[in-house]
Amino acid sequence: MAKIFVSYRHVAPDELLAEFIQHELARRGHEVFLDTQLLAGTKWPDEIESRLRDAEYFVVLLSRESIRSDMVRREVEFAYELAKDPRRPVVILPVRVNFIGALPYDLGAYLNLIQYVLWRQGERFDKVVEDLAAAI
Repeated sequence: MAKIFVSYRHVAPDELLAEFIQHELARRGHEVFLDTQLLAGTKWPDEIESRLRDAEYFVVLLSRESIRSDMVRREVEFAYELAKDPRRPVVILPVRVNFIGALPYDLGAYLNLIQYVLWRQGERFDKVVEDLAAAI
């Protein structure tokens, strides 16, 4: 069982894909964290950092909307730093959500050399989960 953190922006179709990934990977026995699981009263920046530190895999959904999210960008930067830790590196798994354009400079510096999964509008989400499961 792997511990997986999913980073995304709360917009369609990103949110639907994130929920599908969470459901399907959890069904396969993995522990998958989405920020919708935070309880009331939780100091979410601390909890996000803790969950990222605990994760073995960091799935980031990259769309025209999410690449502009400060939170997604911070999570990618933090995951990138964790990925460099030889004691327990996190594996970054980018998923492009109907987006094949250039990434902003900061995100590109972290992600351009990592193979990504591509989902296109109109396709089923199953292929994304299969590709992620194979990588995990």
